[in-house]
Amino acid sequence: MGDWRNYFVFHGRLNRKPYWLMSLMAVAVFLAVGFVLGLFARMIGDSSAALSVFGLLFLPVIIALVWASLSISVRRLHDRDKAAWWILLLAVLPGVLGAIPIIGVLLSLPFSIWAFVELGCLRGTAGSNKYGNDPLQPAAEVFA
Repeated sequence: MGDWRNYFVFHGRLNRKPYWLMSLMAVAVFLAVGFVLGLFARMIGDSSAALSVFGLLFLPVIIALVWASLSISVRRLHDRDKAAWWILLLAVLPGVLGAIPIIGVLLSLPFSIWAFVELGCLRGTAGSNKYGNDPLQPAAEVFA
């Protein structure tokens, strides 16, 4: 968790504890950016041009947050011995469906619940899998 580059790699495995810690960190940064944008919007009033420019300054931060969220989700899927393509069902589909008023949100709910359980609640594969060694297995046991 100490190395910030861990947020941006898509290979390897990630167990539940670092997944939750990294997810909470990403949410905290996202909320902080939203708070700053909200404060700026209040300061300038209804000047949409100035707010758009300020929003564009935060665009790299938003892109980095999306990238980091995808990275930790993919590595969590790897820990569950699932391919990265599952992210389409667990994150992209609910996001697309959620953009449709009312019915889309209801349709996306089962996928969102599935994603919560799959990524955040279920234990990863015990032992090594095709994506790497078990992150919970002590290093000495790997070579024993």
